[in-house]
Amino acid sequence: MTRRFKKSLKTRNRKRKRLLNLRERIKTSIKITSIEKAKSFVKNLSQRVLEDDEWLLLSKGVKFIPQPSLKGLRKSIMNDFEEFERKLRCHYLFHDSKNDSKHPFYINSGYKPAYSCGTLENYLFATKYELSKINLKKMSPNLNKNEQKALRNLVEKIKK
Repeated sequence: MTRRFKKSLKTRNRKRKRLLNLRERIKTSIKITSIEKAKSFVKNLSQRVLEDDEWLLLSKGVKFIPQPSLKGLRKSIMNDFEEFERKLRCHYLFHDSKNDSKHPFYINSGYKPAYSCGTLENYLFATKYELSKINLKKMSPNLNKNEQKALRNLVEKIKK
């Protein structure tokens, strides 16, 4: 390869590096101004010194809700539905009995009734089938990695 081709490649790389450096400087300047703004909006009442990402996270406000992860969501839905099934079957079996007086320290038994009414079982089966077919869309997170780490740190440091 001749020298002139190598030269153009070097200049292209230099231009690319300059552009990347410029973008990085803009990002850091924006982050610095946003951190200063966050510090003006958030009042730290604890003795703990907060990191920059924690300031940014807290500046999102009280009503901010982080996007939940989908890991284990389907299993959680099915576990909740199994508890719902148990309650429906118990309600069907014991709907006539009147047990109004419960002791304040009563411990729930966790009794799981056997299959009972055909219509109830058909309804439960159809609902469970529909829940298993549900399509869970992967949603993009509304926190970046550093803010997620800051959220975990803040949750761990809470005094209970």
